[in-house]
Amino acid sequence: MSLAEFEQEIVDDLYETLITDDEDKGITLYGDIGSGKSTIALNLANQLMEGWTIFYIEGIDPNLSPYLTWHIGTKLYSKKKLKLGSDISFGISFLPVPISLEFGTSISVTSTNYILTPSEEAIISNIENQIDGNQRILFVADNFEMWDTPSKQLFQKIMHPQLGLLSEYHLNVLIVAQSKQSIEVPIIWKYVETPDIPDESILHILRENGHAERICIEDIRACAGNDISLALMAANYYSMSGENANNFIEIMDRRCDCLPTEKQEVRQILGPLSIIDSYFSKDEAAFFLDSTPKDKYETEYLAEEYLQLAEDQMFIKGDNKFLFVNDNIKNYFKVKLARKERYYHRRFSEFLQKRHPEDYYSRGKHLALSLQSSDTKTIVEAWQLFLLAYFRRSTEIGSTDDVYKILDKIETLISGLPISAIDTQHQVLDEFIQGYQEFTKYNYRSALLHFQAITPSRIVPPCLAECQRLILLCKIQLAEDLGMIIQSADELYNTIEDICHSEDEQYCRAALVLLDAYIDRSNDHKKVNILKNKIIRIIQDHMGITEFDEFEACYNRKAALYYAAIVACRQTEQSIQFYRKHCNRNGTYMALCNHSGNAIVSGQYPTAKMAVEECVLMMNNSDGWYYPSQYKVENNQILLDYLTEERNADENREKTIFAAHKAVTRFSKIIEHQYEEVSHVVLFNYIGLSMLCQTDTWESELANANRLLTYLDEFYQYYLHDLNYANALLKGDVASAKESLEILKSLDPPLLRHYRIILQKRQLVQEDLLTTQKIINGDPFEYHRIIHTACSHVQDDSCYFWGRGFLLSDLQFLSF
Repeated sequence: MSLAEFEQEIVDDLYETLITDDEDKGITLYGDIGSGKSTIALNLANQLMEGWTIFYIEGIDPNLSPYLTWHIGTKLYSKKKLKLGSDISFGISFLPVPISLEFGTSISVTSTNYILTPSEEAIISNIENQIDGNQRILFVADNFEMWDTPSKQLFQKIMHPQLGLLSEYHLNVLIVAQSKQSIEVPIIWKYVETPDIPDESILHILRENGHAERICIEDIRACAGNDISLALMAANYYSMSGENANNFIEIMDRRCDCLPTEKQEVRQILGPLSIIDSYFSKDEAAFFLDSTPKDKYETEYLAEEYLQLAEDQMFIKGDNKFLFVNDNIKNYFKVKLARKERYYHRRFSEFLQKRHPEDYYSRGKHLALSLQSSDTKTIVEAWQLFLLAYFRRSTEIGSTDDVYKILDKIETLISGLPISAIDTQHQVLDEFIQGYQEFTKYNYRSALLHFQAITPSRIVPPCLAECQRLILLCKIQLAEDLGMIIQSADELYNTIEDICHSEDEQYCRAALVLLDAYIDRSNDHKKVNILKNKIIRIIQDHMGITEFDEFEACYNRKAALYYAAIVACRQTEQSIQFYRKHCNRNGTYMALCNHSGNAIVSGQYPTAKMAVEECVLMMNNSDGWYYPSQYKVENNQILLDYLTEERNADENREKTIFAAHKAVTRFSKIIEHQYEEVSHVVLFNYIGLSMLCQTDTWESELANANRLLTYLDEFYQYYLHDLNYANALLKGDVASAKESLEILKSLDPPLLRHYRIILQKRQLVQEDLLTTQKIINGDPFEYHRIIHTACSHVQDDSCYFWGRGFLLSDLQFLSF
């Protein structure tokens, strides 16, 4: 679009302001919708090409996940308007779209009182990579009212001089908004208002766009006001009919009536699409065209054709994702819905449940907008979907603070319930909130009490599955009663496998925990196969949706459940890369912990060391961030140090026993800590190495373990009875040693099935020692050496780990 005279004057004024000196500057260009603000900003960017890098970012929806505005803000905008050359960035380059991101708090005037999250560090790094040597940067923040809060706060951090995040560059920001928006930073700030467009400017723009015939500006004004895009529509109307329109409605009626008869149905889908707050796609259009099509592909192609037709008619704009050109057009189609608006909100919520089950916020919002009088069931479903959105966004921002004010919406909904239901629903809300707050700090016992206080009949299916999932996770981490763990697992399994359960997002979350329970804690092959096959199918059905990509990353992270360590290492490497790209602290931490364990078992000690050291660094630089199961990192660090020294000792008795003594001392300090999570892993490593170096307490510790750990699963039972065998053999008690060996042979822990050949070879050596125990003569080092020598010929890197006298546990770290 060519610039009108008044627009060129504003462009020239802004240009002079920006190039006058090298001071950092802020400018706000504000005015009514359609007053030409974006056109001015785009032409300013064109004029600043040489020596400048321009990042042009448009606000879409303030409810986007944190920082997503920085990535997708220009996607809808770029194809039609951004043709500005190589120095213009069409958004920051993320691979792939970030989802689990942290939330940066507001900053004060000192650089010591703010947090720069990993997500923000990643964005700033991408900015630096795209500057291409230019010293001057302009951030154009279009539609600033629609930016999400974290993205606005990142702007504040980037532009704050005392923080110096891009101190080597001259930084400028142009905010484009309807009102005097700004960010609180101590730099020069200028406000420029777009004036009411002069008549001659509108006429100039119309002529530049091919309307050379006589135009009555009064008639154009009556229809379009100060909106240039509406003025063009009014002029088009005149060109088509030879008459001026009386108002905007008449223009729209005429444009719709001029559609071909066979294409009139496009009007029917634009009405329902008008209830969607931000952007919509071909999927939504196809659903409103026919929610239960006989031929899905025919409906999709027809929807695509209708969207193209609507774009040609200037009703919508975009590419793959679409927006109405302006609110006037959107409201025109919404008015056509009349009383059916609430009905379409209900239908759209059902569409989201099927196609985007992870979008709990939008599902709850559209349900709330569909409410009829005294609709108790819908109110309960809506507020509980909002609650799940609160949990998910709390995970994203790393804090249970209600930064999106979701709890306020929940309170409003609950207050609309019948008086008899308000107290019971408040009780559900309070227990959920308190339990979740304890859970995020890994206070599993306290969290469990709150979750178990929730009455299942008072929560909708996705919330029921979430509650049962959290209960199971708490019980797994506490590891106190195998029977109770399996009971909770079965309850969750029955919920998600119910024929009426259509919550794909919740199914994946639950399945990932259930796979732990049914592989790690029990041995239920049938349920494992059902869960694995279905979760893989769901992930494939939602390919490209980041939440489901993250489920795949979590599946890879837990690869030791399904594969031998050498293969699992490759899977956990992929998982680490995914979480790093998404700046997901906890995901990266847990994947590194898993990776270190797999590398230890595979004998890849340098790889394991790098993973452990990165975990330790993350914990030491936590900035108040909570990380789960930190003792597992300590366990792997101590274990790795011992194994490295043992390998370097090359069966030297003194060096090996000295290394074992050091490890025992360090393990004892972990055991003394009162963790909410019970770590039998650390205990068995402590007892086994205590036996090797013959400490004074190992016998009492082993006796205590036999007394207290009665209900352990097979994995732990294997370690316990292996230690019992070694204890009896070293004492010369052949009968007790034989009894323990028989128990070992009867056990088949799923986690150890990949190492069955090594363990069977080891058991043959143990059986031979029952008749030749005198060669050991009560010497634990000799027992350790004999088994290692006998098993070392097995052609498997993991034989060095499993082929030793005292097994060291390192696989029971999967159930974060």
